[in-house]
Amino acid sequence: MQATLLDGSSVNCEDEPFSRGQDGATHWTTDGKALIKLYHNAEPWRPASLAAIMDRFNAVRGDPYWSTLLCWPIGIVRSPRLGVLLPRAAAGMRKMDNFYLDKWLRRHPEDVGTWQGRLEMLTNLARGVRRFHHKGLCHSDLSGNNVFANPADGRAYILDCDGLVVPGLDIARPVVGGTDLWRAPELVAGRVRTQSVDTDKHSLAVLVYQSLLLRHPLEGDRKSVV
Repeated sequence: MQATLLDGSSVNCEDEPFSRGQDGATHWTTDGKALIKLYHNAEPWRPASLAAIMDRFNAVRGDPYWSTLLCWPIGIVRSPRLGVLLPRAAAGMRKMDNFYLDKWLRRHPEDVGTWQGRLEMLTNLARGVRRFHHKGLCHSDLSGNNVFANPADGRAYILDCDGLVVPGLDIARPVVGGTDLWRAPELVAGRVRTQSVDTDKHSLAVLVYQSLLLRHPLEGDRKSVV
């Protein structure tokens, strides 16, 4: 499959997607260096949102350091349908969701990492989140599924930056409701209707807790306090 970008250039991609999510299907480029996400629905506001994320709200421009933490869009796909070109995560990182699951860590003890590595991983994650918050953006679906990391060497890489939300700006709207384990209580209870910097902070806190204590802060047996 050939994908044409907004600037007229093209990239060759695998015909079959390797992943399907709520808002799109993701294909590797044939050279294996990048990937494209093709959206299921091309909402009328989506092109303007992507253009804003790549231009005035760009959090990686001018400093390559941030590109090691944030999977920022590098191109807009116009055909075969609207999508986005994204860089591939560096080798040696896995979904953060693996690093606090007993069944995974028993099979892959090397992914336990070290205490220092986990602290550095979480520090890098927090830096990345703070970076787009500083730009006035919120992630809207910060979870163990959307962070790649390595608890041995401390790397962290935040995915799905093409779906960032600009609170109060109509062209950048949340398209997913978040992932249950990491959703802020006010979203679950319906007290607020849209994600924000504050709901991102709840998700980040849950990821930090899980990575250090290997359990969810709001799950487990209830014990009476005498």
